[in-house]
Amino acid sequence: MTRTAAFGLALAACTSALGAEYFVAPNGSDTNPGRSLAKPFRTIGRAAALMGPGDVCNIRAGVYRETVVPAKSGSAGAPMVFQPYKNEAVTISGADEVTGWRKDGDNWTATPTAEFRSVMNQADQVFVNGVQVNLARWPNTSLDPSRPAKATFTKFISKTRDAARNMTTVIFEDEAIPASANFTGAEIYVQPNHLAWSWTLSGRVVKHEGKRVTMETRNDAGKDGNGAVYDDRSRYYVYNRADLLDSNGEWFLDPASKRLSLRTPDGTSPAKHRVEAKRRDFGFNLTGKSYITLRNLRLFACSVTTDDQAGGDAIGYNADGTVRYPWRPAGFVAPSRGVVLDGLVAKYLNHFTDVSGHFFFQWGGNTGLVLSGEDHVIRNSRIQFSAGNGINLTGRRHLCENNVILDTGTAAVDCGAIYTGPQGPVEDMVIAYNTINRTGRSGIGLRSLTNSTPGKFVARVHHNDVANFMMQDWDGGAYYTFGADGRFARIDHNLFRIDDFKPEGMVFGAYWDFSKNFVLDHNVIVGVVTPIQLTHEFDPEKTKVNNMLIYNNTAITNDAMWSRPFASSTNVGSVVMNNILKVAVFPNPNGGKINHWPAYGSGVKDGKTMVKANLVYGDAPGGYYSKKDSLLSDDLWAEDAGFLNPSMRDFRLKSSSPAVGAGVAVPVVTRDGITVPSYSEGGYIGALEPGKPMWRVGAVLPVRK
Repeated sequence: MTRTAAFGLALAACTSALGAEYFVAPNGSDTNPGRSLAKPFRTIGRAAALMGPGDVCNIRAGVYRETVVPAKSGSAGAPMVFQPYKNEAVTISGADEVTGWRKDGDNWTATPTAEFRSVMNQADQVFVNGVQVNLARWPNTSLDPSRPAKATFTKFISKTRDAARNMTTVIFEDEAIPASANFTGAEIYVQPNHLAWSWTLSGRVVKHEGKRVTMETRNDAGKDGNGAVYDDRSRYYVYNRADLLDSNGEWFLDPASKRLSLRTPDGTSPAKHRVEAKRRDFGFNLTGKSYITLRNLRLFACSVTTDDQAGGDAIGYNADGTVRYPWRPAGFVAPSRGVVLDGLVAKYLNHFTDVSGHFFFQWGGNTGLVLSGEDHVIRNSRIQFSAGNGINLTGRRHLCENNVILDTGTAAVDCGAIYTGPQGPVEDMVIAYNTINRTGRSGIGLRSLTNSTPGKFVARVHHNDVANFMMQDWDGGAYYTFGADGRFARIDHNLFRIDDFKPEGMVFGAYWDFSKNFVLDHNVIVGVVTPIQLTHEFDPEKTKVNNMLIYNNTAITNDAMWSRPFASSTNVGSVVMNNILKVAVFPNPNGGKINHWPAYGSGVKDGKTMVKANLVYGDAPGGYYSKKDSLLSDDLWAEDAGFLNPSMRDFRLKSSSPAVGAGVAVPVVTRDGITVPSYSEGGYIGALEPGKPMWRVGAVLPVRK
């Protein structure tokens, strides 16, 4: 067991018998003593104002519409604990109910009793019976936030920049725009690229005539590789204009009258449903607090943070157009220690529509359940629906274990189901046995994950099931990191898979972008365009190395156009051994087939990369790039890898597989002055040892009453 895991287990066990007990119930009163079931407090916040080390807050079933801010911290041996009384269903909600509905034409209207005044630039959000409904928009879309409908440019016209105003003007055409539409004044969301990285941005429509739209945005991003243009196939939608409210499951809030207009999903009166509007950013604000445990609580329309300034106010630009940098500086570690989130059920953590700011930093640091500081633990939790992150880890020695995280990154900016960063140290963290499914971009945003001390191998990502990532964009992966020195952080025994759709473009499995010094071993990567991707050397002006230790992986491409099983242009100092790699076979635009073999990088040619005993299988006879010209002498080839049942995603090896017994010993190597042990288990090729079951991946949550 790692030191971090042991620390977390000790914290969970330390509910001191010497601490005071407080009770909270919906029928209580904050003028009560709060020390008994007979006379409980009404709010959790009242108990939190009195609690100290070792104290326990027992909460009766109900919905508590408040932000809890403890006055004190617990201590290492006596944490403060917030928990349901006898596992009753307790929800801390960031939303308030909206009542008083009146019929108004095709819509229903009401005036909420309060405005949402977010401290972090989050947007209004409306729910019907606990399900988010859509802000009025075109094209109309379903209530599935992971698959929002988007329109596509027919033709890009122009992109100009007014430096004095810091404003970009873009003109495009779309033949699918209805003749009756008027988008002038609406907000607009754009992904200005196709099959490659889209720097997602937002702006406003300033002119709309027929099929032609003119928009303004502070963000000057453009087509990847050519910032002066947008791609002709860029995707977009327009939103937040009254006459876009034209279908069930939509709403609009008039900024002048503050009147909320709504069409429920089934078209009936809102009075027949529970309608709520988001009003608070946080369920628990633990900024600067330590040794606090939240156990078996439910969160709705809010999140938890240990640093409410982790991303500042998330506003990208000042009113005069100058750029704001509201996030924490590099190297900052929040003064919070030993927070444990155990058994939470959290839905609709964050919601925003302004994505005009920095693609990485505007929302990367402050969304999700934010654990910033040192020695935090999150485990046994179920997290679903966030425009940004699901879990955000920044600092040192956090444990993220046995969580289910679904439908995150729905705004398709650089966020992930689990995200480490984007600023500050990200050291010695363990991310293990999590189930991740449906992300707008990358499943895990590793960013700056590293071992704090050379030669001490603590940082690890293992036994996770990461599925159906990159649902809304390209140039990301099951995990993604940029410009990082991992000091041989280990990524092992994970299942990275896409099985809900067939991605194209730059959708990768294991993805290091301009990075070095990582271990990738014993992973199954399937259903992606390129399972293993390295982009150039790390810091080309200085080190010119990658030093990636990549072995015993099973990497199976999906045969999309221009896919490869392994892709790198340089890849210096790496070890690539004992991997099963499927040749990518796809149609040649000029007729016939193309075989794409592993591209190990230029390091192979100059002898600075060790490539040996990889089983490369498949080949379209007569296609471009045959095995005769492409197979390295130290690799093996077979027509078939000999999996037990690949159609059912069973990639264990038959006894007759050419991978059985064909592996070679992976050496202990020294790179950048660090001696790295071999994690190889023996003489086989691929991720799964012959004759043994596949190792368990993903979370197994405790049964809840």
